[in-house]
Amino acid sequence: MTLEEAFERQATLATERLVLRPFREEDASALFAIRSDPLVTERYGQEPYRSVDDSARWIRNVLEDFSKREAIAWALTLENDDVAIGECCLWNFGQGHRCAEIGYELHPAHWRQGLMAEALSAVIDYGFDEVELHRIEAAPLASNTASQGLLRRLGFSHEGTLRQRILFRGRFEDQLYYGMLRDERGHSANGQR
Repeated sequence: MTLEEAFERQATLATERLVLRPFREEDASALFAIRSDPLVTERYGQEPYRSVDDSARWIRNVLEDFSKREAIAWALTLENDDVAIGECCLWNFGQGHRCAEIGYELHPAHWRQGLMAEALSAVIDYGFDEVELHRIEAAPLASNTASQGLLRRLGFSHEGTLRQRILFRGRFEDQLYYGMLRDERGHSANGQR
């Protein structure tokens, strides 16, 4: 499958404990529970959402981005429960360069259970094996040490620091760049079915 083919119909991914499916408009309340939590949003330098309308707008935007072939976003749900507990996305595709950025967030009630590692492994496998990407990038804030640790465990390499790139709450923060090349990745044990 090529990147163009990936945008014909969004794939649903499954792991041992999760289903990663396309977002639906009815996910707005569940997404609001995630994006209204400052513990989540401060990790990527944004203020919390103030209303479900903010979440509904974000969902409309990612669905439109998919139709414009600009991003693929998945709602993370537990295998036995269809409520979104997080999201993963591939976006910022380097047109013609076979690269993309990976983004992710998870409701704090599900932190430290290995769920995001499982979800990202599935998205990485999809990106390299199905979409034939050559490179996947991530750009966490320097203050988000949990995200940095996760990326390193998954096989990403720290490639650089953009000093004081993000202004958040009156303070400049460094943004780090991590990358993984297709041939650098080990075979992730993500429970893909």
